Amino acid sequence: MLTREAAGRLTLGMLAMMAWSDAAAAQDSVPPANAASSDAATSSTGADGRQIYQAAYFTQYSPGTALAMVQRIPGFALDGGNNEVRGFGGAAGNVVINGARPSSKADSLETILSRIPASRVLRIEVASGELFSAEYAGRPRVANIILTDAGGLSGTLTLGIDRNFDASLVPDGNVSLLLQRGRSTFGASFGYENADFLEEGTDTVRALPSGNITEFRAKENDIHEEELFATLNWAFDGGENRAAHLNLRHERNEFSLIQDSQVRDALGYLEGEEPGTGKLIGQLVATGRPPTFAADLEGRGFRLPPAMRRG
Repeated sequence: MLTREAAGRLTLGMLAMMAWSDAAAAQDSVPPANAASSDAATSSTGADGRQIYQAAYFTQYSPGTALAMVQRIPGFALDGGNNEVRGFGGAAGNVVINGARPSSKADSLETILSRIPASRVLRIEVASGELFSAEYAGRPRVANIILTDAGGLSGTLTLGIDRNFDASLVPDGNVSLLLQRGRSTFGASFGYENADFLEEGTDTVRALPSGNITEFRAKENDIHEEELFATLNWAFDGGENRAAHLNLRHERNEFSLIQDSQVRDALGYLEGEEPGTGKLIGQLVATGRPPTFAADLEGRGFRLPPAMRRG
């Protein structure tokens, strides 16, 4: 089968970074590059063998998000793991934030990291998974993103336009905000993902063992996918073995497929043409799932009120 998809797609993207913080906190989050010592601007190795990359190490790449920083760690490949599974080796991915597994089950690891502005990252430590929880024991290398404790509001805005090979333009984008107050971090994100493209292909059907052509099929698929989503989350870091996470997500999805096919016989005739035995086939497939809402709450290290305890 020969297929021509949107391989000629040209993506034009714009990433705008916005950051706000309380008074002096913004100035203390990341030291100026010209004030950083030579040691801070390069990587170093800790006493337990972990490789330490200060924020200044990544300035040469001009990263906008924590994801862009992780992608620049030498010899490190990001693995998102499986958000739907907990407690099994390999399921947790290979990145932690402030020593703990990212809390959101609804979002991929790449999505979570893309919402953290680079200005919020103090350093990144790479070490064996055994230095973290049992979930990471099977990981030879895990990146620990250490965020600054400076309070304030920060965010990212991403806008994109895809140009398909048929010259159509398809926009999408998302915005995310992070607010830190003491030991609590509040997050919100809103996004619109849009895909609208054509697929064209052909099939040649031959009889065996002669190899003679019996049918020639030309197909065209017009595919449209659309997703709107909003997420809210709260994370509390109370120190070692004491944390809580709350995640909320609402989304709406739509999908449509318009398929046109021309089936010609061995002589190249379509249906209705003499002496044609070919066919014209048209099909429309459209699905729109009802809006969905998901929530999860997780905590550890807290003592339940007496009225909620069993026994």
